Formats: sequence, C-alpha cells, structure tokens
Amino acid sequence: MIEEGTMTGTSPGVAAWETIGAHMAEREAERRDQMRHMRFDTIAVHGIYDAQAALANQGSINEPLFLSPAQHFVESDQMETALAYRMPAWTYTRIANPTVHYLEETLALLETYGSDVHASACATASGMAAVFMATEPFLVVEPSLPPPNIVASAKCYGGTFMLFSERYGRERGIDNLSPRCNARNRKPASSLAARENGGVRISPCSHASGLSFGLIR
Repeated sequence: MIEEGTMTGTSPGVAAWETIGAHMAEREAERRDQMRHMRFDTIAVHGIYDAQAALANQGSINEPLFLSPAQHFVESDQMETALAYRMPAWTYTRIANPTVHYLEETLALLETYGSDVHASACATASGMAAVFMATEPFLVVEPSLPPPNIVASAKCYGGTFMLFSERYGRERGIDNLSPRCNARNRKPASSLAARENGGVRISPCSHASGLSFGLIR
C-alpha cells in the first residue's frame, strides 16, 4: 500500500502525483479483495481487470497487449514519482508493463484461491530466470551460520542441474544435488528444497512457517 506524503523534501508536483498514486493503489487493492471472493474460473478470465480499466483502454474487454518499450508521462514530476515506485506505473517494459502486471495479479489470486493467504507474483521471461530468482535469496553466505546448501534431486531439469551444480556448486561451493530430494538429505543448514514435476516447487527449509514458492514453466 502506497501512503500519501511519505517522501520528504519533494516538490509539490511529485507530492501531487504521490497522492494520485495512493488513490490508484487503494482502488486496485479494493478490486483485488473483491475478486478474492469470485469463483476460480471468473478470476482466471478477468483477474483484476474490470469495466473501469476497460474504459481507460479504449473499451477493450480483455487486457490489451502493451508492446511499447516505454511509457509517456504527462510531466517530469509524474516520471520522477514512477521511477521512485511511489505510484502504480511503469517506465520501461523490461522491468514491468500493464500486460505483465495483470498476468501477475491473476496468477497470485489463483495461487491463493479459497484461502486467507495474500500473495504476489513475479513473471519472468524464462523458467531459468524464475528458478534463479526463487533460489538466490536463500543462498546468501552468513559468516555466523554454516554454509548454505540445497536439497535437490540430480534428476532435475538440465538447466536447473547446471545452475545448481555449476553456478552454485562449483563456482560458489554450495552443496546441492542428491540422488533423491527428501527429508533424510536435509542438513541443519539446508537453505531450501527444490523439487521439479513439470513445474518447480521451492521450499525454504529454514522457515518454520512452511512458506513455499511455485514456479510455472
């Protein structure tokens, strides 16, 4: 949730766009909460894209494909606010664009369907980018802790095998691949367990909350 007036020392123009952004984020949050009570198929078709969004997109009843690499801004203050992530917007399509945003919102709602869990999603251009993004944060070396390691089967997808064995294992010394991925192979310092079955399921071993990360290829 974006709060109004949280940036200090900003120009009046930026502050005004911050306020606009806060209202935009609030409306999107309300729409997200509304869709959480819809049926699975309704969420899959519409996500958070509604009639108001359609009117803002020339009446398109489906999310339009944004093929432009960048966005036009009304003025420099709006661009400054967007670049600081102080309002819902996009500046460069490699980072995000509205098409990807609607996809991520829909996936997050479908992933948590029928539960009280609130989630977010991040779409990537490839499955390997998703695997890297999901595993890298759990492999930070902390001097006060034993070296991190991954519990993963050696029978995983070839790209995942190379990431774990070469990039993580050979280059960074992170112990990872086992004949089987099960609880008996876990170590006290195990950072995560990775299991592939069509998609990939990443579970951080060190989190007692049982959080898991699903990656869709």
